[in-house]
Amino acid sequence: MMLRPKEVCQRLGISYATVREYVKKGYIKPVLEIGKWRFGEDVEKLMRIVRKRNPTSFSLPVGVGGFRLPR
Repeated sequence: MMLRPKEVCQRLGISYATVREYVKKGYIKPVLEIGKWRFGEDVEKLMRIVRKRNPTSFSLPVGVGGFRLPR
């Protein structure tokens, strides 16, 4: 399932600027479809990590509650 950047923002509870930063840092990798970013498995993995860390408050921004991104 390929997601648009807006959908990634909604699912992870982050801003578009944060999505761009995650791409820059290599946490998620976009696929170019007709010149536009789409996201797949990387986002699904990140969503699972967020759910495990904040099961009752999934919509909180990344970084809340001691969540750290994988290195």
